[in-house]
Amino acid sequence: MNRKTWLRLVLVVVSAATLAGGAVLSRQRRRTAAEASRTAGNQNVLVLTGILGPTVTIPIEAPGLQLTVPLNSYVVKGQVIGEAPSADGLRPGMSRQTPVSPEDADAAVAEAADAVGSAQTDLETARDQQGEARVEYALAEVNERATKTQLDNLDQEFQAEELSVSRYYDSQAALASAEAATDAARTKEDAAASAIRDAAAEVEQANDGLAKAERSQWSAYASDEQGPEDRWADVVSPADGYVVVRDPATGAYGIGSNDSSLRVVAQVPEQYLFGLRAGQKAQVSVDLLPEVILSATIRSIDEVPVESATGHLYTVTFTVANPRGLSFDAEPVHIRIAGSAQ
Repeated sequence: MNRKTWLRLVLVVVSAATLAGGAVLSRQRRRTAAEASRTAGNQNVLVLTGILGPTVTIPIEAPGLQLTVPLNSYVVKGQVIGEAPSADGLRPGMSRQTPVSPEDADAAVAEAADAVGSAQTDLETARDQQGEARVEYALAEVNERATKTQLDNLDQEFQAEELSVSRYYDSQAALASAEAATDAARTKEDAAASAIRDAAAEVEQANDGLAKAERSQWSAYASDEQGPEDRWADVVSPADGYVVVRDPATGAYGIGSNDSSLRVVAQVPEQYLFGLRAGQKAQVSVDLLPEVILSATIRSIDEVPVESATGHLYTVTFTVANPRGLSFDAEPVHIRIAGSAQ
């Protein structure tokens, strides 16, 4: 192969590779655009995913709040939902934890341990009583069957006029007494089983009390070594409703208690942000209830993005109308915004 032919072959290979690479890039761009938007006639529709839940109606003013109840769970007014540092004094929605001395905590643990021992003793006693009741019931059943068999035999003799009337009636009375003894033994066994269930529940409650006392004991010894700036306070719910995230950026929480107004929070890639604005209309469909379509409006778009493996994501919050008063608790949804895909 001469030098000119070799150069022509190289140019052909490079040209083919360039065309193939361009075609692949073009297909990838088309696929990315298709995944981000849908086409309805000549109008682009941006499709997002998000989480639907109650709108925050009452903020919880407790910086550094550590929840002790599940997020999006329903709570009642005054219920303890977590704890937060109380260095600045108590804030609205916070109640002071009563300090417990190490000595008092030790006494509480000892008392709780005694309660556990007493409950376990009651459980063992109930089990022994159940064993005795089962034996008594089994013997009563055997006696009843034997008495009934004897009466059947005497009945034949009575029919053949080989048995006196008084003896026959005595046998019937003996059977009735045996049946009553069986019923009493069965009742006693049922009562023993119920006593075991109650005793087992007492053991479980006593163990819970012991675990709580031990946690309090640990906290008492830890607090004894801390200064006032390290103390925490219980945080209580200011109203009935759902515990929801108020501000994803800061982790602040609030209570959502108005089902007529819902909200959706979505994360939007930076390249699709420019077509969005506050007040823009959207439609929300609930993944588990596809027949439910709700009207929504963009309420806010965070100015500071969240870093992710795929790039910058911006938090977009929607206000969702809920005229039927349906209850939703962190439901996955799809949001459709007409004329927004870039």
